[in-house]
Amino acid sequence: MLKKILMIAGVCFSLSATAQKTVYRSYNYIGVLAGESKPGYQMLTTHGLQLGTYFVGVGGGFDTYKEESFPVFVSAAKYLSRGKNDFFLNANAGTVFVSKHRPANWLGATTSETRPGLFGEMGLAYRLQLHAMKSGQGVLFGMYYSYKAYKEKLTTPMFCISPPCPNQYESLNFYLHRWAFKVGFVL
Repeated sequence: MLKKILMIAGVCFSLSATAQKTVYRSYNYIGVLAGESKPGYQMLTTHGLQLGTYFVGVGGGFDTYKEESFPVFVSAAKYLSRGKNDFFLNANAGTVFVSKHRPANWLGATTSETRPGLFGEMGLAYRLQLHAMKSGQGVLFGMYYSYKAYKEKLTTPMFCISPPCPNQYESLNFYLHRWAFKVGFVL
């Protein structure tokens, strides 16, 4: 599904490229995440090309919601107008790498292994261009729906009468739905 979305975005991007000037942009955000768990924060940076009212880029960042993690993603945006101050729709999709700091005997497990999962966001943002800024630059304000999912595999010893006892494997699936309120800047 992601490949189809990226292919469609690439075709739309290339069709409009023939008549417009391509400009490098950097979107940088810091945000507060709120949802099913205690609040966390997020820092993201995205770098790519803007062509008219479209933007496509790649990004990465740091996320502390539930567990510390590092999202890596593809980003696409569509400005709703062509003014100095304007709204735009933004979507990020990729993977998230979670760093774990669990004790060795968490839930009776002898080992704990975290596997990468999905990361996605979609939202509406506003760019405010101040007087001293060049065209396309500005201060950003946004509200996003954000999703983070990952798995943790636990190894626990089974009880048996005559050793050696086999290991038991369990998987914990985390599906985190949250709201992201962000501020930042675009250069």
